[in-house]
Amino acid sequence: MTTSDDTALPKSVELLWRLDQPGGRGPKRGLTLDQILEAAIEVADAEGYEAPPMGPNNMAWLEAGLATLADTPVPEPVRLQLVMNQSLYVIGRRWAARDMTGGSDGEEDFTAVLRRVLDPQRFPAIVSALTNRAFDQDDIDWEKGDFEFGLARMLDGYETLIRSFER
Repeated sequence: MTTSDDTALPKSVELLWRLDQPGGRGPKRGLTLDQILEAAIEVADAEGYEAPPMGPNNMAWLEAGLATLADTPVPEPVRLQLVMNQSLYVIGRRWAARDMTGGSDGEEDFTAVLRRVLDPQRFPAIVSALTNRAFDQDDIDWEKGDFEFGLARMLDGYETLIRSFER
């Protein structure tokens, strides 16, 4: 999908939305993105997937989270899952912000990127929200509020789950 905004999209967004245009000059690409992904999945299945080593900061975060839940009646495997899920939420939100803006440290304009890639036939509700400037309300700090809203709802759910073990 194209719009009047001619700003170049980050490469990760082009690949994710399959907007990457084949080059006209130079050597022909050897593999498509789908072929690369299929090969990676085959290798991971054949050889097993091993997670990258976790640095000391990750272990300190995990230790602090598990210590916080130590006095709850929640079983240890569930405590580990809660802390890992929260960690993945935080990391995932940061990666998404970086990928949507191409890693720039400037103001993150997710709306402009979304308007460029979303098909109004396939995503009419989202396009409507963007068109009606739902994310431009001055009374909401979206950069802060979006992350904090999701984190607060996650913690609300954690509280409910922890209380369910107290019965």
